[in-house]
Amino acid sequence: MKRIAFILLLLLILSSIPVSDSDDGAKRVYVAHIDGMIAGGTENQFEKAIDIAERGGGAALVIMLDTPGGLSDAMKEIIKDIEGAKVPVIIYVAPEGAYAFSAGAFILLSSHLAAMAPSTAVGACQPRIINPVTGTAQEAPQKEINAYASYIGSIAARHGRNGTAARLFVTDNLAFGPEQALENGSIEIIAGSLEELVEKADGIKVRGALNGDENA
Repeated sequence: MKRIAFILLLLLILSSIPVSDSDDGAKRVYVAHIDGMIAGGTENQFEKAIDIAERGGGAALVIMLDTPGGLSDAMKEIIKDIEGAKVPVIIYVAPEGAYAFSAGAFILLSSHLAAMAPSTAVGACQPRIINPVTGTAQEAPQKEINAYASYIGSIAARHGRNGTAARLFVTDNLAFGPEQALENGSIEIIAGSLEELVEKADGIKVRGALNGDENA
């Protein structure tokens, strides 16, 4: 097992804290916590985390994600950031009790490696339209539902995941716990801690990794 040092990115103050010494040849995995609604500020956090991990020569970037969803425009920009990253981006739905609903599921499925902690959930992606006057949400028209179903299905397929299940996240508001997600090919790893996640991720083939190297 490779020795790996974790570096926690405190994105709110734009600094990093070394959790263990990496001067002895250990690889470094960068970790960022992102929770709450997905909005423009969230995309800025993703962009900053990816930039720091790339400039630091990280072996990977782990995003610990807990979100009920959010804005589609921000979600699409985040997906572009992930898919354009020069370092493998691991989305980890954590800690226990966290979830990646709606936009969060799209983000999870766009990652180079998808992981969930026990007692978490993913899915429930049917789009809603917010009335700009009242602020209330209402069901999106069928053509928009179909469009997002096709979009998430293509994202899943591009990363070797179950496109059929992904489309059902949108059309039927399907949601999975970690065991179901793993069995149905929506994620690759269930891990109860960052250490377990990195141990299980070591050597897994992923798509779009650093410099074309597909080993996380």
